[in-house]
Amino acid sequence: MEDEQKQFTGGLNMEEQAKEDADERNFNLDTLGGFWGDYVPKHEEWIIPTMEVKNQLKVNSCVCEAVAAQKEKDEGVVLSPGYLGSYLAQKGKMNRTGTSIQSAMKVVIDRGIAEESVVPTNHDTFEEFSSPRNLTVAGKENASAHRNLSFWTTRNLNTVLEQLDNGRICVTGLHWKQAYSTASLLRPSPEEIRFGHAVVLIGYKLNHNGQKVLVFQNSWGLGYGDAGKFYILFSEFSQLITFNQYFVLDIPKDVASWLSLHASKAIKERNGPKCYAIIGNEKRWITNEAILLMTGYTLTDLIEDKENHLSLIKEGEPVTIADIPPEVQSVWREAMRLIPYPPIQEIFRKTLTQ
Repeated sequence: MEDEQKQFTGGLNMEEQAKEDADERNFNLDTLGGFWGDYVPKHEEWIIPTMEVKNQLKVNSCVCEAVAAQKEKDEGVVLSPGYLGSYLAQKGKMNRTGTSIQSAMKVVIDRGIAEESVVPTNHDTFEEFSSPRNLTVAGKENASAHRNLSFWTTRNLNTVLEQLDNGRICVTGLHWKQAYSTASLLRPSPEEIRFGHAVVLIGYKLNHNGQKVLVFQNSWGLGYGDAGKFYILFSEFSQLITFNQYFVLDIPKDVASWLSLHASKAIKERNGPKCYAIIGNEKRWITNEAILLMTGYTLTDLIEDKENHLSLIKEGEPVTIADIPPEVQSVWREAMRLIPYPPIQEIFRKTLTQ
């Protein structure tokens, strides 16, 4: 077993990843989240299926494996980690010790990922994995059909759970330790860090032997852990998951930049009366003034969509009283009793009695 443990490979450049996680230009997913308090998961058990469990074998390619697994879930076809690695190596962004998540995510925006059937991945050596021979004309053309529009980051468990419920898996990373190589449930360990490792977060279980756990997919084949998966307790998430979580929302980059600049604002449509909250990758109509105030916005938070960016964002369900936690509703009931302004009182009365 000791010999097998020594063969486990990683490939997440921890120093570079820490720098990129701190990049203020990252689009922050927390600004597009829900409203208050702890997010309540929608399922007892929720695991988003991927196309396959990757196996990086002898190569420090975990980042490429994880990013490919994330993208192919949306594409419905197996994609080539080797194509990613070849392009990263050509650009000087990957060597035999690995790369960073953000470097690989940027490649998927700029170039895409070729399908495995077009550019087969070779894990025999790093040189074969990242060979410039993989960057064929056919591969480039095929990769262009599998591109992302933008990626968003978070370290907030509530945001992570909400995005999982939205059907989005994420790429993230941690400091890997010896004890983790033979465990299905990872726990904090005082052991020395062996390497940085990128993995895919694919779901959660609210009753895994009586505990709430997040479910991760590794890239060491089906023989590792629980058929290629391992678990981390909700309560120990921030202790073990050391780096940012990267989600793909496929919002165009110019729109993503605009949303990031106007975080926590309610947005009034151009040439129309409706105001929207942006939650995840959806715009959700705020149905009246009472809902606007109860969701934490004020008139000073309201901006007009002069560039018509809202037209490029998918429309979700309206924000209604059902989205407002009961404790918040109670606070506003008392507040309206004390505010002697009949028009606003009437709006709140009708909204709170729906």
